[in-house]
Amino acid sequence: MIIRPSLRRARLGLIACIGLASLQAIAEAPPHQHHSPAPPGSAAATRADGYDMNSANLGPGSQQLHQAHMNALQEMQRMRLSGDVDRDFAQMMKNHHEQGVKMAEIEAAEGKSPELKAMAKKIVKSQRDDIRQLDNWLKKSPEKRPMQ
Repeated sequence: MIIRPSLRRARLGLIACIGLASLQAIAEAPPHQHHSPAPPGSAAATRADGYDMNSANLGPGSQQLHQAHMNALQEMQRMRLSGDVDRDFAQMMKNHHEQGVKMAEIEAAEGKSPELKAMAKKIVKSQRDDIRQLDNWLKKSPEKRPMQ
């Protein structure tokens, strides 16, 4: 099936708008109240599927992955959208790739699978290249004021 360029752009625009609206809703949601973790095995610490949400019960690599994930979620919630879809995309994608680098570095250091460790090393390189490109675009593209 051949998709005309104008239809392809419209679809990509729609996908970007849905993504931005979702992130805006997350950013505007009230912050979660963070308290001391519930005791392991307690109802408050265990999801319905039996997963214990306390990272204390995880191995060191999994703890690091969990913490990196939680930090990334908090960072995305604090991100302010500019109203410029290109700038917002570049910033969000940069954040997303930075998270990928952190996770891949943890896998490369802590993982057991030679296949996944090799993949993680490739991911670090490719995502750092993408981050550099996104940084360059952000530097050369002045921030526009959103339309009122």
